[in-house]
Amino acid sequence: MDVGFEYIKSNLNFSSQIGRKYFENIKILTSKSEITYHLKAIEILSNLSLEKVKNILSHFQDIHETFKKLSYKNPLDEIELFQIKHFTYFSQELFNELKTLNLLDYFNLEALVEPFKILDPDNEKMPTFYIYSSYDKTLKEIRGKKQNENDENKLIDLTIKEKEIEKNICENLSLELFKYTEKFLKNYKIIGFLDFSISKLELIKKLNLKKPKINKAFEIEYQQLFNPEIKNLLEGEGKKFQDIDIKLKNGTQIITGANMGGKTLLLRTIALSQILFQMGFYVPAKEANLPIFDKIYFISGDFQNVKLGLSSFAAEMKIINEIFKQINKEQKMLILLDEPARTTNPTEGRAIVKTIANLLNQQNIICCITTHFDNVISDNIRHLRIKGVKNIEKIDKNRNIQDYFDYSLEEVSSNVSPKEAIKILKLLNIDNYLVEKIEEVLENEK
Repeated sequence: MDVGFEYIKSNLNFSSQIGRKYFENIKILTSKSEITYHLKAIEILSNLSLEKVKNILSHFQDIHETFKKLSYKNPLDEIELFQIKHFTYFSQELFNELKTLNLLDYFNLEALVEPFKILDPDNEKMPTFYIYSSYDKTLKEIRGKKQNENDENKLIDLTIKEKEIEKNICENLSLELFKYTEKFLKNYKIIGFLDFSISKLELIKKLNLKKPKINKAFEIEYQQLFNPEIKNLLEGEGKKFQDIDIKLKNGTQIITGANMGGKTLLLRTIALSQILFQMGFYVPAKEANLPIFDKIYFISGDFQNVKLGLSSFAAEMKIINEIFKQINKEQKMLILLDEPARTTNPTEGRAIVKTIANLLNQQNIICCITTHFDNVISDNIRHLRIKGVKNIEKIDKNRNIQDYFDYSLEEVSSNVSPKEAIKILKLLNIDNYLVEKIEEVLENEK
C-alpha cells in the first residue's frame, strides 16, 4: 500500500534524466553516515542561487549505457562519441559553476578537460561532434577529392574508404577514452546526487519539511507531525489539518480510537516520514528525532488475493507471518500494523492481535498496532488513545465533521477501546429513529 510516497514523487522536479534515474534507483539508507551525507548536502545548497546549476544540469542526458559499453572496451560509434563529448562539455560547465559556488569539496566533480580535448581536435570548444578531418591526413584528402569528384563510381569508392577510416578513428578514440571511464561514471553519480539534492531542497520549501535529528535512543519522537498530501488537500478547501505529537518507544504500542479518528492516516504518515528520512529527505514535522531502521513494514488495507484463492484475512496473515520470519536480533525493525485481523470474528481477532502485540514487544523492534478490539493490551504494552469526538451537545450542521474531532494522542492505562460510534452517527445526521434503536440494543445488552 502506498504510504503517500507517490505524492512526494509527483512534487519532485528534476533538471536532468540522470537526477531522476538516481532517485528511482536509490534504496532505503541504513547507515548514519549515508543519511548524514544526504541531509548535509541539502543544508549546503539551501542558501545558494542555483538557477545556473539547474540550467547546466538540464543539458545532461542519461548515457549510462554508453559508459557501460565503453567500460567493456567496445568501440563507440559517432553518435555515442557525440554523447561523450556533450557530457564532458557540460561537466566542465558544471565544474566551473560549482567552483564559483565553493561546492567542489562536497560535490567532487571531475573537470574532464583531457577527454574533451580528445573529442575536440580543432579546438572548437563546442558540445557538437563529428569525425573531424584533422584526425587523419588521408581522411582529409579523401573528403577533399569527394567535393570535386563527379564520377559516381569513384565517389562510391571514396566513400567506402572514408567509412573505413572513420571506423578506425572511432575505434582508436574509444580506446583513448576507455582510461577515463571511472571518471565518467564518478561524474554521472555526482550529477545525479546533485540534481536529487536540489529537487529535495525545492520540495522542502514547497511542503515546509524540516531537518530531522538522528536519535541515539531507540525511539521515534515527533512534534507537530503532519501528512503533506492531506494537509495540502484540506488547506485547499479552507480547512485546517491538526498536527500530531507522538512518541513511540522500543517494543509494542497499541493505538485505539473511533472510526474516522485518523489512526490509519497516522500510521501512514509515520511510515512515510521514516522512509523520507532514510532516503535523505527532510520530514513533515516541526521537530523529529528518529532512529535508523534496517527494515520498515507498513501493513494496511484489503489484501484479498483472488489468484491465490486467499481471503483478505488469509492474505494479511501470510504477510504478517513473513514479517515474523524476518525478525532478527541484529536488525532494527519498524512494524506498523493497521487493524490486523479486522476481517475475522472478534473473539479470534482479539486473540490474534494480543498475541502479535506480545510477540513483537521486544528489543530492536518499534511496533505500533491500531485496533478496535478490547482486552488486547498486556501490562507491559503502551496504550495510546486518539482523544476523538469532542462535546457534541450542540451540533452545527454547517460545520465540518472534522471540527468535532480531537486527533491528538494521550497515553492511558485502560484496556478498552473508545466507544464513539453513536456520537459519529449523530454527527453524520443519521436518522434519529435508527440511532435510537441502536442505542436501545446497546442498553439491552449491558
